[in-house]
Amino acid sequence: MRDHAEQIAFYNGGEAETGRLKQRYLRIRDNWRRLTNCEFRQETFWATYVRISIFIPILATLPMYLAKTMTFGDMLQTRTSFARVQDSFGWFTDSYRRLIEWAAVVERLSGFQTALEQVEQEGRSAARPTPAPALTLNNHRQSGILVLQNLTVHTQTGSPLLTDINLEAHAPEWVLFEGRSGIGKSTLLRALAGLWPYYQGSFALDGNLLFLPQRPYLPADTLRHTVSYPHPACQDDRLIQTTLEQVGLGRLKDNLDKPYEWHGILSGGEQQRLSLARALLHKPQILFLDEATNQLDGESALALMQVLKQNLPDTLVIGISHQPEIQTLFGRKVNLKPLDELANRSD
Repeated sequence: MRDHAEQIAFYNGGEAETGRLKQRYLRIRDNWRRLTNCEFRQETFWATYVRISIFIPILATLPMYLAKTMTFGDMLQTRTSFARVQDSFGWFTDSYRRLIEWAAVVERLSGFQTALEQVEQEGRSAARPTPAPALTLNNHRQSGILVLQNLTVHTQTGSPLLTDINLEAHAPEWVLFEGRSGIGKSTLLRALAGLWPYYQGSFALDGNLLFLPQRPYLPADTLRHTVSYPHPACQDDRLIQTTLEQVGLGRLKDNLDKPYEWHGILSGGEQQRLSLARALLHKPQILFLDEATNQLDGESALALMQVLKQNLPDTLVIGISHQPEIQTLFGRKVNLKPLDELANRSD
């Protein structure tokens, strides 16, 4: 709720969130009351048990002491012996709290193990496709190459999203993956990044890569480290400052070594500008853009893409975007279609 306070305020959702928080608090309160009641009963039983156990040997030997068949010393010895026997048989009572805590830990671990086994079983039942061996690019001397050969991307349950994709692209091409929302364009990029193992076919990438997702990751660190991520911090202040000016973040160039929570300071568009600054700084041979400017207006997005094109003349750019202004920069377009459309076309 704290992270999304502004969105909640825009929706005027204060009353709804208050109700949700009250419901959660009531569950916490009820659980606390049940725990308190259990502890009260346990402590009451323990206190009663201790008090009674003190008087049991005395009450048992008192008639013999009054009948003068037992001395007071014998009576104390009997009480001591009873206490030792009581300690031996009272281990369960003494350790009850620790046993309950241990049982709770075992139950959580058992549930965790069951969940892991269930996930593994679901993964097996999904009949996950086995990726084909990686392609080799021995015949190519240049870097910045992407080759897709009969690549089919599946869902986790094994249903095909995109089928039989074939492509060979070389730097400095700009290739746009087109298609309606939800068909699996971002999933295709995840497969190429090694984050989505549910595919068949082969693909090969030659060159150092950089993926820019829709939501950039900005570590809570200095701007120098953040803009250099995931590589070591760049020590060239002039280079960083020039790069920030190129992406429209010149106002930040004097704060390179002050740590901030950048997700809370920068707007969505500014975060994407900072992400694009990484591309300018790292100069990858293959750059993947997954809606990397969807938080910016069309004119600003176009200006940034033109900066990329001017400063990365030897980079193969693979992009996904629904912004018409950006689409004009891509010299090559690959129209991705879902399986149902391909089936209808074949019919």
